[in-house]
Amino acid sequence: MKITPMEIKQSSFKVRMRGYDKEEVDTFLGFLSEEFEVIIKENSSLKERLSSLDDQFSELKKKEHALSSTLLKAHDLVEEIKQASQKEAQLIIKEAELRGEEIIGAARKEMACLRSEIEGIKRERIVFLEKAKAIVNTFSKIINIEETDHEEIIKQ
Repeated sequence: MKITPMEIKQSSFKVRMRGYDKEEVDTFLGFLSEEFEVIIKENSSLKERLSSLDDQFSELKKKEHALSSTLLKAHDLVEEIKQASQKEAQLIIKEAELRGEEIIGAARKEMACLRSEIEGIKRERIVFLEKAKAIVNTFSKIINIEETDHEEIIKQ
């Protein structure tokens, strides 16, 4: 059973002999009614505040859930980006290694060609020197023959 401040103010009691002082009881009931009214207003205010805080709490819970969800998504995205970056880095390294092997292979082929050319040039040099020696020997013989013929002509 709920009692209101008005019911407290309007309360009446039977008068008996040797009972309580009516003025004192009425004063106490007035005081009690005022205090009860203050308590009811305070209770109502606290209920409103509690309702407001419950609403704020619900909003904060929603925001917390949204932030948590966003954080998890961001973490997952970071992991995906990290994995993609690692795969891309590995791919770049493999491509660089393959390209390096191709360059080394091409350099080795070029080096082999150059060695072959050098060997060819050395052979050509030897052949040229042999031909030059033969020509010099031939001219030397011709000069000797010419000198011998010239001396014989002079002796005659």
